[in-house]
Amino acid sequence: MLVKNRKATGEWLFRHWYGSGHTFVMYDQYNSMEDYHSDSEIFLQNVKNKIEATKDKTEKEALKKDWIEYRAFSNGHTDEVRGVYAKTGFLTVDNVNFDVPFVMVVGSYNSSGSWAKMGDAFFDWRIKPAVDAGNSIAGGVSYHFMGSGSEVEVWQCYNSLIDFATSVTSLSPQGDAAKES
Repeated sequence: MLVKNRKATGEWLFRHWYGSGHTFVMYDQYNSMEDYHSDSEIFLQNVKNKIEATKDKTEKEALKKDWIEYRAFSNGHTDEVRGVYAKTGFLTVDNVNFDVPFVMVVGSYNSSGSWAKMGDAFFDWRIKPAVDAGNSIAGGVSYHFMGSGSEVEVWQCYNSLIDFATSVTSLSPQGDAAKES
C-alpha cells in the first residue's frame, strides 16, 4: 500500500487455511515500540494525502469508497502487539524466499509459569532443530505485549504442506538439547 515515511520494516499478510483462527492476519514489523506508535499517524496521513492528491474525480471517489469499505471491514478486528527476543524471535534457513507461497503453522498458548521459559523450551525443542535440519524454513516465538491474544505464540514455516506433514511425522531422533526442552 502506501509506504512513504513509514516506520514499518516489514509487512506480512497470511490467509487462514486449516484449523481455528482468523480468516486472514496482517502483520507489520517494527524495530521498536516508539516506531510502532509513531507509524499509526504516518500511515493515516499517507492515506489522506494519497486521496487528496488524486486529480481524477472518479479515481478519487473510488479511493474514498475503498477506504470507507476497509475501515468498516476492519471494525471489530483484533489488534495485538507482540514482542520478540533476538535469540528466539526469528530463525531462518539461509536465503529463504518469503515472496512465494509457503505454509505457516502457528500455535498460541497461555502459561501458568514463565512465558520466557516456555518460549525458550519450545524454540529449543521444536523450532531450532527443524530449521537447523532444513525441515522448516523459519520459525520463532513471540510474547503478548498489549491488545488481545495469547501469552506465547510459536510459529514455523515450511515450503509446502508435504514438508510440514513430513516434519511432524518424522521419527528422527532428537538431540540432547531438544530432549531436555
